[in-house]
Amino acid sequence: MRTTLHALFLAAGLCWGSAATAAVAVELAGVKVEDSVTINGARLQLNGAGIRYKGPFKVYVGDLYTTRPVSSLDDLIAAPGPKRLSMTFLREINSTEFGKLLTRGMEDNVSKQDLSKIIPGMIKMGDIFAANKSFAPGLPFIAP
Repeated sequence: MRTTLHALFLAAGLCWGSAATAAVAVELAGVKVEDSVTINGARLQLNGAGIRYKGPFKVYVGDLYTTRPVSSLDDLIAAPGPKRLSMTFLREINSTEFGKLLTRGMEDNVSKQDLSKIIPGMIKMGDIFAANKSFAPGLPFIAP
C-alpha cells in the first residue's frame, strides 16, 4: 500500500497543503476543489491541492482528502480510515503519454534506491492507465 500511495502522490504532483488548506474550498484552473468529501460514510477533509504543469501547460488538478491533516507520506499511510486522491485533467491526454510523464516525474523526484521500492505501485498505476486510452478534460480520475 505504501508504494501505491507514494506513486499516486508523486503522480499528482501534490505538496502537503499546497494550493489549498484543510477545510477551504478553492477553484484551481476552473476546477472546483471541495473542502470535504464523504467516502463510505466517513467525512474526509481537503489536505492539499495543486496544479500539475508540463512546461507551460496545465495538465491536471490533483487533490488529496484524509480523515485528519497529514504532512508526510508516513503520516498519510498512518492516517486512519479512507483516503482519496483525484486528478481532474485540464486537457485531453493519451494515457500512454501520461504514463511516460508519470514515470519521468518519479525518476526526477525519487532516488534510484527509493524508485526500486515503488515499482509495484507504478505497475498498478500502469494497469489503470492501460484500461483507459485517454483522459478527457474535466473528468476526474479517482485513484482506487
